[in-house]
Amino acid sequence: MMGRSGKLALAFSGALLLAGCDSSSRSGEQEDAPQAEQKAETDPVPVPDAAAVAREISAANYGEAARLAEAALSDRPGDPEMYLLLARAQARLQNVGSAVNALQAAFDAGFHDPRGALNHPDFDGIRTNRIFAEFVSRFQRSQSKGAAKPAGPAGSSVRAGDVSITEDSNGKARIRAGDIVIED
Repeated sequence: MMGRSGKLALAFSGALLLAGCDSSSRSGEQEDAPQAEQKAETDPVPVPDAAAVAREISAANYGEAARLAEAALSDRPGDPEMYLLLARAQARLQNVGSAVNALQAAFDAGFHDPRGALNHPDFDGIRTNRIFAEFVSRFQRSQSKGAAKPAGPAGSSVRAGDVSITEDSNGKARIRAGDIVIED
């Protein structure tokens, strides 16, 4: 028959076995755990790029795409491509107000092809929504008023379907085909 201290020792040994360790390695694990936690806290978290957000949109992970875009924008505010990706994800989530706000931010930040952006299929699900329709109408009115004004810096632009090639006055070119952007 086992005494009370023997039962406690047996229970403790059983608990250690179930936990996957023994008493000889337990002290080492305790010492290593804070170092592992400390290392994880000091490792920088990579900032998502446009390709990562576009992959999430393509995979229909719209909530994750929106989260990644917002994380990227908190690190790099003013990125017009990222605002457009955020707008596309929000549109797919049916968050019309957030989609419109992100679109406006993309245009304000100098997105290169606002007309093309407004025609993107990701906005088809909200195109008839009153808020989105009013935004598009305001944008079109502002563009028609701006057409009478002299053009900004010299540059050129070519667009065919979902592909656009633009060149600014400094000769810097940008090619966009769907979610792929190439800049020099």
